[in-house]
Amino acid sequence: MPRSSKARGRSRCSGLARLWPLALLALLPALAGCVSAGPPALGPLFADPAGVTSSRGGRLVERPQWIDGPDNVDFALYARVMANQRAELGRAPLADGEVPYWPGQPVSLECGITPTAQLYLCAPYEGPREWNPERVKPYLAAMHVATSMQLAPLDLDGQPVAGGRVRITVDWPEAAPAPSDDVVVLPRILNRPQPWEYTRLYPAMAMEVGADGDVILICVVAASGLTEGCEVFFESVSEVGFGDASRQVYRNIRILPPTVNGEPRRAMAVATVRWRLQ
Repeated sequence: MPRSSKARGRSRCSGLARLWPLALLALLPALAGCVSAGPPALGPLFADPAGVTSSRGGRLVERPQWIDGPDNVDFALYARVMANQRAELGRAPLADGEVPYWPGQPVSLECGITPTAQLYLCAPYEGPREWNPERVKPYLAAMHVATSMQLAPLDLDGQPVAGGRVRITVDWPEAAPAPSDDVVVLPRILNRPQPWEYTRLYPAMAMEVGADGDVILICVVAASGLTEGCEVFFESVSEVGFGDASRQVYRNIRILPPTVNGEPRRAMAVATVRWRLQ
C-alpha cells in the first residue's frame, strides 16, 4: 500500500506527562473519544491473563510476610497525594464526604517481586479485560498504592520471595480519611523526549494507514530517581505499533521522584504520549 503524502511528511508528536494516578483518571473519558482508527485497547499486561503470569514468572508466593502490605496502607497519605494532584491540575477540592477512591470495591492484583522485595508489573488478575474507563479506575488507584508496599526477603515458610509473584487485595475503607499533614511534592520529568525522537520512532504501520494515536504508559520510578520500566496501559489505536514506540521514546526518561516530608519515595508515574502526523 503506497504511503500518502501525509504519511510521507515529517511527523509532529507531543508527549504530555501527568504523574500519579489522578491525572490519568481525569484523562480517561477524553482519551476514550480520541480514536482515529481501530479500537481502543488495554495493553497486553492488563488485558491478557496468560501474559500477566508469564511476564512476571517465578513461583506464586502464597504465604508472604509483609513489612508494609495491604493491611496497613496509609490511606490518609494517599488522600493527601490526591488532594495535591487535584490542586496541581486546577481541579476543585473534594467535597466533604467524597473519597478519592472506590469504597466497597476491593481490588485484586497480581504483582511481580523485585530483588529488593518490592512490587512491580502489577495488574488485575480478577478484573477488566477490555477497555472501560469506569471499570479500570479502581484498579489504577490500587496499582498506585501497591507501589509503596514492601515484602520481607523471606516468606512465612522461610523461602526467598525475590523473582516470584504475589497476589494482593486492596480493600478501600468506607469512611474517607482526612488528608494527612505530610508535605508531599509530586514527581517531575527531568528530560522530556525531543520532537526528533517521535519522528524517528513513528510506527511504520501507523504511517501506512495515516493513523494518529494516544498511549498511556505506566512507569515506576525508584526513590533514587531511576526509572524501573514502563508498560503500556492503554492505546487509543491498537495493533499499529504505538505502544512499543512509546516505550522506546520513554526508555531513557528520568523522573525526579516524589518526596514525603523531604524523603524521596518510590512511586508509580503516568505518562500520556500523543502521536500525530502532519
